[in-house]
Amino acid sequence: MRHLSIIAFVSLVLISAGCGEESGEFPRDCLGLSLADAESCAETQFWPAFQEDFDDRFRVYDVMTALLAEHPNSTRIYQLRPLLGVAISMENDIGLLTPGQSNEWMVNMRGDLHQAVALDDSSNFYKSWRISADLTTAMFLDNDAVLQQFIDEGLAHAAENQANLMALITSFMVFPMDSGLPTRAQGMLDGWVAAGHGYRTEDSEKFPFGRAGVDFMIGEMYARVGNRDMAFFNYDQARVRGGDAWPYKFLAEEALADLDGRIATFAAFADDETPITEMVTFGEYGCKICHATR
Repeated sequence: MRHLSIIAFVSLVLISAGCGEESGEFPRDCLGLSLADAESCAETQFWPAFQEDFDDRFRVYDVMTALLAEHPNSTRIYQLRPLLGVAISMENDIGLLTPGQSNEWMVNMRGDLHQAVALDDSSNFYKSWRISADLTTAMFLDNDAVLQQFIDEGLAHAAENQANLMALITSFMVFPMDSGLPTRAQGMLDGWVAAGHGYRTEDSEKFPFGRAGVDFMIGEMYARVGNRDMAFFNYDQARVRGGDAWPYKFLAEEALADLDGRIATFAAFADDETPITEMVTFGEYGCKICHATR
């Protein structure tokens, strides 16, 4: 099996937080604080950088890195840093990785997620991200024995946590067709959508276009496996539910304008190739379609 890329992920993050680059309550570097205050300080800087001030992501990432040296048992920072690292890697002109390449933001992602789950294993959301990181690392290393272990773990986790499958489904979808995982992912997606999980997404301050973004991701995954009817329905749902306020409405409109061409683009990949380079949700808008305010 030939695998060409390590994958960045799309997450559904539903967490309340403050806003502003620097609060009068905390120093800009967030150092010298108690664990609780350090985590609050990091979070008040994380969200503006994640959602709007994209150029500030690098500084905030460095702030969190320094905080982990000072507070090595911070579950919250181990949860937030990989999310920001993924956003930087996909959306800040870092580019997708190819064999032999890496960057500091992606390199730390898998270890951060393992540490976050080790410190607090109660979050199914972060466990699904951790499994997804393991899956794609094994794919990148072309280690089929280890990969099978993580596939089995992912399927077991999915069976127990039906409402929290997006990270796993999206990861399975970008594997080559000859792995069998996109077909399994389609079955998981069919069940997830039929149960109404995708359409129960609610917009929030930190997830301002979650409904439209999730609809778009579902449409993208159905286009990947050639299901035209479901791709059309979900792209159109994204367009309608996002409305003119959604900064990325144009993505849904472009997909709908040439839906057959979109599907054909995915179908053109060989069975042993990953379509990662063509999936919008793993590129420069991967986090922004749900989270960005501009």
